[in-house]
Amino acid sequence: MTHRFSVSPANAVEFNFIGELRELDTTSATCFRTAKFCVDAMFDVKENGQRIPYPPGSDVVDAELTEGALQVWRALPERIRQDPSLASFRQEHERLHGYEPTDVDPLPSDDVDERSQNNGGVDADLVNDNDCLDHKPSDNVKKFNAFNITNEMGQMRILDGRDVENNNDDQQDDPEQSVTSKVKKYLIWFKISVLLVVWIVFTAFLMSTNEHVDVLKLISIPANGAKKSELPMQLCIDESPIYKKEGVIYAAIVLCGLYIMIIWEIVNRTFAAIIASTLSVGILAALNSRPSMVTIMGWIDVETLLLLFGMMILVAILSETGVFDYLAVYAYKITNGHVWPLINCLCLFTAVLSSFLDNVTTVLLMTPVTIRLCEVMSLNPVPILMCMVIYSNIGGALTPVGDPPNVIIASNNFISKNGVNFAVFTLHMLPGVILVMLQTYLQLRFKFGNISDLQFKESPDVEDLRHEIHVWKRAAASLSSYSKDEELVRQTLMKKVNRLKTSLKKKIATTIDPAIDYKQTLENLQAKYPIRNKTLLIKCSCALIFVISLFFLHSVPELQRLSLGWTALLGAIFLIILADIEDMEAILARVEWSTLLFFAALFILMEALSELGLIEWIGSMTENFILGVGEESRLMVAVLIILWVSTFTGNGTLIGASANVVCAGVAEQHGYKFTFLQFFKVGFPVMIGSILVSTAYLLVSHAIFSWH
Repeated sequence: MTHRFSVSPANAVEFNFIGELRELDTTSATCFRTAKFCVDAMFDVKENGQRIPYPPGSDVVDAELTEGALQVWRALPERIRQDPSLASFRQEHERLHGYEPTDVDPLPSDDVDERSQNNGGVDADLVNDNDCLDHKPSDNVKKFNAFNITNEMGQMRILDGRDVENNNDDQQDDPEQSVTSKVKKYLIWFKISVLLVVWIVFTAFLMSTNEHVDVLKLISIPANGAKKSELPMQLCIDESPIYKKEGVIYAAIVLCGLYIMIIWEIVNRTFAAIIASTLSVGILAALNSRPSMVTIMGWIDVETLLLLFGMMILVAILSETGVFDYLAVYAYKITNGHVWPLINCLCLFTAVLSSFLDNVTTVLLMTPVTIRLCEVMSLNPVPILMCMVIYSNIGGALTPVGDPPNVIIASNNFISKNGVNFAVFTLHMLPGVILVMLQTYLQLRFKFGNISDLQFKESPDVEDLRHEIHVWKRAAASLSSYSKDEELVRQTLMKKVNRLKTSLKKKIATTIDPAIDYKQTLENLQAKYPIRNKTLLIKCSCALIFVISLFFLHSVPELQRLSLGWTALLGAIFLIILADIEDMEAILARVEWSTLLFFAALFILMEALSELGLIEWIGSMTENFILGVGEESRLMVAVLIILWVSTFTGNGTLIGASANVVCAGVAEQHGYKFTFLQFFKVGFPVMIGSILVSTAYLLVSHAIFSWH
């Protein structure tokens, strides 16, 4: 049976109730009870989350007409906009904009067809008023309510009973899903309970003690008994020293807790680092050695953060030129669309660039290119990014400026006085790096021997939609609900997400993988991804030349005047001035603040663990082990220990090297996330192979032939 009724303005919106029920009065009550909901569902006539109040006898808003209200009015069908009861909206719009809008629905519902199919293809045109008399109850028909809402533009939306009662599309969960959801809830509550206990512990420690302040006393000692000549001395007495044995145990517990939180992704890795660093400071407070805020700020390596921040600004502005897309298409062209030649070219270029630039800088420059390249070739960027960052760490070991540890070693006075300059350092590292690169290529080629391992499990169109949904969700989550405008934009973005989800369902059901035509694809890509802003690209090139030139000069101690951090910051300021950037918020939004916070928290954590005695304990154990062997074997043992502890172990885990963390952060910003375990499965075997090869090289060249 069908009930039809109208809502003011007259004959503007029709609600056709279609269904089989046993009682006519129940149907009518349900129909009228849902009229208000149907208007909201179809047209979203709301202002700041509340329905617009109507004055008595009129549909005109009894309030000042804002631009937001006019936007809602412009979204309505033309027949409603032209109704005399809404004349004030039309007059205000014409006063502000000077024209009458045409029939435009900025947010059309893409799921109309799907809903129509799910409800048996009901069409409003097939329903008429006489159908109300044709109601014949049937015992074989399941009770079902469907509201067919049709506006004057011919758009239709069918709402069932669940839409009316719940205003959502909730379905009954399967028993297995119900059990799984209960287990997840229990795990979430357990996680929250443990984190709350940790929070209570370090909060209590921090609140119960004052900051530790060294007391300096000046003592004058008479020289040779003469009162006139005195020798002043300053003594610093620590009245409550940390017992290193206990401190090492506490430090080990904190470090293990950090790895557990990151490996199993209990919380976000940045939040995990913040919790661990705060807990370590709380333990220091419990041991009566609470550091002052000035001391904690001094623990943070501002140079590294400046380097990351400056390069992130440069990359954010550079990406606006379209050069990353252009380079991706060019790489696709020179490799004729073949996957492994493309990966080899990308990884080799990354390794060479990392040899002369800091590998963090290289990763910041190459990650956007790699992602666009993978999207062009319908490849999964995650394994390609892992290969790229592994080669970046290997290439960074070649020269004194390729990695921060290399800079520390090469700039040491003892090392430089013994004749280890840029050329000598590079010459000794070159054979080992080449051997490790060959071994890494063989391992990665074996790991990803099947080309399907580098591709998405689903069709490219489906993966593109999934990626787009993730990006739109991320954009919506970045908006707050504090202002009406932001809330309006956020709701608009979420509507876009819902439409994309509907399209995703259709794609999954109907997508057929197209045949790849290299020439046609290349032509399409070249037309789609040109250089968008050549003027800005020239300005970015000037800034990059300035930064890279100073990076090269950093390897020459006589010309070293600026640190890497200052160089990156000055380059960013230089580019902002050249490009005349006015909207700084848009540029700053592209900075990976979570990555910067992660590094800052790690710096504090490492210094706190050092205060607890963990670093000193590791150093003393290593020293005792080396001294425990014969003098003729100490060099070989020292080389092995340092090699297995530090050199290529950065490829083993996601947090083993700063470049790994930066690459993961940039990839997540682009909608591609890889976890600790994903990286571990690829990087750890490569790390073992790299250490074995480099061990053999160093033993042969230094322990046997004494090249040094």
